[in-house]
Amino acid sequence: MIGRGARRASARVTLGALTIALAALACDNAPMPAIVTPVTILVDPAPFASIEAAASAEARVASWADTSRAATACTQCYAAVELRRWLGAAFRLAPADIRLTTTRELPREGDVFVVGNRDDDPLIPRLLSATRRTHRGAREGYHVRSLHTRSRSVVVIAGDHRAGTLYGTYALLEAIGLRFDGLGQTGTVVPRAARLPRTLDLDDAPRFRTRGFWTFEPRGDREFFTWMARNRLNLWTAETPDPALLEKLCVRLTGGGHRVQADALDPGARMPDGRTRFAAHPEWYGLVHGARRGDIHGESGTNFCTSNAAARRELARHLVADLVNGRSRRVDVLEVWPLDGGAWCECDSCRAQGSPTDRWLDVVGAVSAEVRAARARGELTRDVELVAPAYLATLAPPTRAVSPDVDPATCSVTFFPYFRCYEHALSDSTCVELNARLARAYLGWTADPGRHYTGRISVCEYYNVSWVHSLPVVYARVMTVDLPWYAAHGADGVLYMHAPTRLWGSWTLNHAVYARLAWNPEARAESVATGYRRDDFGAAAEPMGVYVASLELATEHITALAHCVGAFGTSAGATGGRLGDVRFPLFPLLHLQRADVDHIARAMSAARQFLDAARAAAAGDTIVVARIAEEERRFAYGEAMFDFWLGLIRVAEAHRAHDIAAARAAWPAVEAAAKRLRNVHDEVHVAGRDADATDGLAASSVVPTYEYFRRLYGGYVPANTPARSP
Repeated sequence: MIGRGARRASARVTLGALTIALAALACDNAPMPAIVTPVTILVDPAPFASIEAAASAEARVASWADTSRAATACTQCYAAVELRRWLGAAFRLAPADIRLTTTRELPREGDVFVVGNRDDDPLIPRLLSATRRTHRGAREGYHVRSLHTRSRSVVVIAGDHRAGTLYGTYALLEAIGLRFDGLGQTGTVVPRAARLPRTLDLDDAPRFRTRGFWTFEPRGDREFFTWMARNRLNLWTAETPDPALLEKLCVRLTGGGHRVQADALDPGARMPDGRTRFAAHPEWYGLVHGARRGDIHGESGTNFCTSNAAARRELARHLVADLVNGRSRRVDVLEVWPLDGGAWCECDSCRAQGSPTDRWLDVVGAVSAEVRAARARGELTRDVELVAPAYLATLAPPTRAVSPDVDPATCSVTFFPYFRCYEHALSDSTCVELNARLARAYLGWTADPGRHYTGRISVCEYYNVSWVHSLPVVYARVMTVDLPWYAAHGADGVLYMHAPTRLWGSWTLNHAVYARLAWNPEARAESVATGYRRDDFGAAAEPMGVYVASLELATEHITALAHCVGAFGTSAGATGGRLGDVRFPLFPLLHLQRADVDHIARAMSAARQFLDAARAAAAGDTIVVARIAEEERRFAYGEAMFDFWLGLIRVAEAHRAHDIAAARAAWPAVEAAAKRLRNVHDEVHVAGRDADATDGLAASSVVPTYEYFRRLYGGYVPANTPARSP
């Protein structure tokens, strides 16, 4: 029931008088109603005319620097508007029961929420003057505290910065019982019986400084970006149609990547004298087998001659000019990466530089020096972080002292555990086949007492790497081990590649667990999964729990399974791909053997059984039915893919045994799965160029293998073979 404060002759009371009253009665144990109306939310919109105007003024904010009053007002007023929306939903309040006000005095009646930060709002230091912080965050920390009288509460949301104010607002809403697990209205859980906690003292800051996603394309939408903010994630690409929205939501914008050389040192670019850049400066480009190669194309080719000082300067000047007034003018984090799998210069000077890691850190140092010079000249007016990758050729840590120009204040490294196993945590010493070498390399960067690099490091995971193609993979268990281990061993940031931005299904749980652990890796992630099942699925919680567990057992083999079927890493000359070429063992990794194929099939079958049971249990609950329907869409795609891949393995097994009858008998299941995959479209258009496909069959990445076996065994269909509907 919603209570109403007693009417008073005066509508307002001075701050000093109410502060004294609140201090005296903060520990009062009298029972309180769920919330006392009228509810007032206080926030300062200056320099804007109103709170609503400030909340939607991102296009009018000229600067998002920490000192910008307009930026602070925009984000904090948006937080106040969000607070009004969700308080109304949680407590079933009418719009008239919640009012936004710009006054700097507290009303005498009703519960009050004060939204702001300690630096800009004189109310907050006075209300929290007697409290002591245990956490302090330079930008993103917050303190949320409730003070009580006998009849009402005053809740203070105090950020260390506008980001902290926004995050503190969502922390309060979570304390009330809201959950922002998924996208939009369907993905939001509103409690049936919300109550403002009697004792509320949330003092928190993120453990990981960087939390988000690496992408390089203009994708995502307002619904996805709002979900990011509600889950305190702070990294996305500057290549977005509405960067001001992301800046309002305190999301740092990334740019650069493997293309920086093609953009800055394009060998085919025309010089003023009409020559190509390569013709004018061949010495800038990599020497391979005795010849200079001007073959930088997009993200591939031969890396430039990193020992050439003039080439380094040209790269650095171009990148800084782009940061000042070019495509990267809104970039906060510039990824300065070598080419993806590119060759390295073999000249004597480059060899003398050391390993590819040594060479590339020299390049990052040159760019860093140019950034500092541009800042000193006043040309570049914002802080920009430069990031080097520990990836493929640069996976190993440096072998010599790092240039002092690689300033720890403005430069960092991101570690990419490419081609890893998700059946085991990265630190699991039993995973000698895949993860051990990656764990050794990571600890070489972060824990080796003799290491040469001692700056910041983040980890970028491959949860949706290209061969996964947004399949319904579940990572909840391995995340609960990996992310705390990363935090305990030097990482101050986590992100991952190719995040799906819509039609999540099982990715909802992945993202809920990821976001919680990215903020606090010591959080009880199992409680996130338990709450997800209980709160998101109601009466269907029990079968959904078994469904998720079964799907996780099936999909934890994703790397080994994709490698087995040849979804990646197959020689271009292999006839019929890896499965069709007898030169390759059928099961090349110990991680996936014949018994594992049967295990995966049984786990997928169990997942289907319990998903169907969950759908039946949810009948009548409209929103739960909608959540399960989204889960079903993505699972059906995964079910078809696993039927297809496992079917091809069975055909290949019979083929290698020269058992033509068995191969023909196994073929109809493959053909039926292929038909279903051809009808999958939307589910494989959610994660960008590298992880999307034209349809589900293309997403298998083994169409040549399918066509090879179809020519051999596709003409025979046993009688009475049931057709499976798409």
